[in-house]
Amino acid sequence: MSEVLASVREYAPDVIYLASDGPREWIKGEDLKVLELRNYVESAIDWDCEVKTLFQKKNLGCKKSVHEAVQWFFSQEEKGVVLEDDIVPSLNFFKFCEEMLEFYKYDRSVASIGGRNELGEFDPENGFLFSSKFFCWGWASWADRVIGLDLDVSSNQIIKKQVLKPLNWAERCLVEGMYGLIESKQVNSWAYQYDINFRANNQLQILPERNMIKNVGLSIIGAHSSGASDDFVDVFEGFLPKPNKEAEVLKNQQFIDAYLKKRYGSIFRLYFFSKVKYLKSLKILLKKLR
Repeated sequence: MSEVLASVREYAPDVIYLASDGPREWIKGEDLKVLELRNYVESAIDWDCEVKTLFQKKNLGCKKSVHEAVQWFFSQEEKGVVLEDDIVPSLNFFKFCEEMLEFYKYDRSVASIGGRNELGEFDPENGFLFSSKFFCWGWASWADRVIGLDLDVSSNQIIKKQVLKPLNWAERCLVEGMYGLIESKQVNSWAYQYDINFRANNQLQILPERNMIKNVGLSIIGAHSSGASDDFVDVFEGFLPKPNKEAEVLKNQQFIDAYLKKRYGSIFRLYFFSKVKYLKSLKILLKKLR
């Protein structure tokens, strides 16, 4: 958390919104830890700015608590940046968001601006690209793209068919896997629901050519981490792409394909991910047969 605060302090926004989920009642002592963290964060904001808070009394879980925080924020601001407590951006990330938010504010084909490039580097023409996948590790958007998003859009089968239809085989496997994780209740994710909303609205995310975000929560102690020990994607501190009026708002399929190749390694792993819902059912059946 200290690294995130240090990064935000360097940028020194005029207004900062703090949201925190409530403690889990079944974990002894977590209420005190949550209170301690809230007090620490508030006391660490030592520059001249307005602070607004949304501190939940009860635990809502990752999906609902983040969604409510995002909706609360954008109900009061026309545009802004969203950071979770383990996301450390470069200073230029904020400047990147500022310029892109202004440049694309009337272009509703753009849903958000992200700072995370999972490939580290990818070389499009303009210093940035457009992604059909929503990357939630450090992002910015506008109220008119975010307010009212359906947190259970994945249950709409008509939208599901609409979302899957235009995708190539690899990206279809990715999205089918997302649906499978949701439907089999293996994840409680707000980000997957936002991704599906944006796809259904034919909206893309702007991503930088070079990575601007570090995740310091990728460890066994992270609240919602994958269990990885570190973030091995470098951050390019001095990098700052500029808006380009010649840039066509069009999905960069090469980037998506390269990301999937890096993320899953082989078409077999990607295919198995698309069937994750059935794999869980198979595990349950095998346990019952023992």
